[in-house]
Amino acid sequence: MVYPHDFRLTEKELIAPEYFDKLEPCLEAVCNEIDQWPPPVPGQTLNLPVMGVVIQVRIPSRVDKPGSSPVKQFNQEEHYLASLMPLQRAITPWKNPPQIRPFCQEDFMKSLEHAGPQLTCVLRGDWLGLYRRFFKSPNFDGWFRQRHREMTHKLEALHLEAICEADIVAWMKDKSEVEIVDLVLKLREKLVRARCQHLPVKEETLQRVGLYIDTVIGSLPEDLQAVLHHP
Repeated sequence: MVYPHDFRLTEKELIAPEYFDKLEPCLEAVCNEIDQWPPPVPGQTLNLPVMGVVIQVRIPSRVDKPGSSPVKQFNQEEHYLASLMPLQRAITPWKNPPQIRPFCQEDFMKSLEHAGPQLTCVLRGDWLGLYRRFFKSPNFDGWFRQRHREMTHKLEALHLEAICEADIVAWMKDKSEVEIVDLVLKLREKLVRARCQHLPVKEETLQRVGLYIDTVIGSLPEDLQAVLHHP
């Protein structure tokens, strides 16, 4: 492939959503168009047609500065998904974290008006139509499930960090034995889930949670300690 960087961008932003709608015929049409692309010439700006849009790309030459990129990638969907996450200050240690806001297609489309790829990317075409086709394709559900899982893991990791930054001894002062035992069970569950699901959290944080569990158990009567140490 003579345009490896640009093709990766094209594949992600244009070909993939269309493929899930039209399958193999889409790939055949794309391959035919790419076969007609001219060979790259250093220092020249080329217009490369594919799927009804034109990729405008300048081939770097020896006089270009290192690290310059001929095409800017755009991930507006990632920016929108990040906005669905609750604010970090809303995540408190002793309450379940706030829920992730639901994905709203219309809100996402409105976000494109002010920060869409048509404003920053050299790829020209019907971006709104492209995204709408992607939302209707079978791939959208799997894509969103994966992104939602990643956001959920991030939220759980932030909650663990909030717990580690809290004063657990002060929290225990006015709590009953039932509440303290309940905390032990919940922290253990969080610790197991964090390791099994490989949450994006530092090992130091997990170790600290383990120390918190030991501290909480140590505050209980010996009979309860024996039960909790040997579940």
